[in-house]
Amino acid sequence: ILDKIDSYKKEGYSFIKYENSNLLNEIEAHQIQNKNRFNRFKNFVLRKELRLSNWGANYAMLLFPHIDSWLSKTKIFIERIFGTSSEIYQECIRYKYNFKLQEVTFRLGLLDLAKDILTDKDAFKNQLITTFSRDLFEEANYYINTEKHKDIGAILLRIILEKNLINLATNHQILHTEKGKKKSLETLNRELFDLGLYNKITKNEIDTIITCIGNTSHHGDFNDYTLEQIKLYYEILYKLFNNKKLKN
Repeated sequence: ILDKIDSYKKEGYSFIKYENSNLLNEIEAHQIQNKNRFNRFKNFVLRKELRLSNWGANYAMLLFPHIDSWLSKTKIFIERIFGTSSEIYQECIRYKYNFKLQEVTFRLGLLDLAKDILTDKDAFKNQLITTFSRDLFEEANYYINTEKHKDIGAILLRIILEKNLINLATNHQILHTEKGKKKSLETLNRELFDLGLYNKITKNEIDTIITCIGNTSHHGDFNDYTLEQIKLYYEILYKLFNNKKLKN
C-alpha cells in the first residue's frame, strides 16, 4: 500500500512538473469555454506557446484525461483505505477547484497524510476502528483475500476479535473490565467458555488466534504469522461470530 502511494505521488508530480504547467491551466480554461472545438483549441495552444510543437500541443491535451483518471483512482484509494466517513476522505471531496492542477497539488498533500497515518501503527489502528464505513468482516475479507495484505488483515481481525468478545461478555452479564482496567482477551475467552457459550475446540482456536495475531499485530510484530494463517483465522472468526445461536 505504501508503494502504491509512492506510485500515485510520482504520477501526480509528473503533472505538476510538466514544463508547461502554467499553460495547462490556461488550456483547461479555454477547453471549458470551447468544448467540441478541437482545431480552435489546438490553435490556441500553439499561439500561447510558439515553441510548443504539434506533438507537444497534442500531449498537453491528452494530459487532461490522465489527470482525471489519477484524481479518480486516488479518491477511490483513499476511500477504500479509510472509509467515506473519515476526515481524510471528506477533505478529498470537500473543495471545488478552478483548475485540475490545483486539485492535484492538494491531493498530493492528502497522499502524504495517508502515508503518515499508515506508517504510525497507533494512528492507523484508530483510523481502522473509527472510520470504516462497511462491516469489518467485509473489510477484512477484502484486504486478506483480494489485496493479499496480511498485516492490515491481522489488525482488522484483532479488532473484530476484541469487539465481538466484549459484546458477547456484555450480552451475558460478564464484566469486560476489572478494577478499572480492560480484561485481557485471554480472560474474556476463558470466562465465555466457562459460561458454556462454545466448546473447548473453539476456545483453543481463539487462544491460538490471540497468541499468533492478537498480541503480535497489536504491538506491530508483523513477521510472526503468514497470509495463509490470516486466511484460516478469518474463516474461524467469521463462522464463530456469525453464528446466530451464539448471539442469543
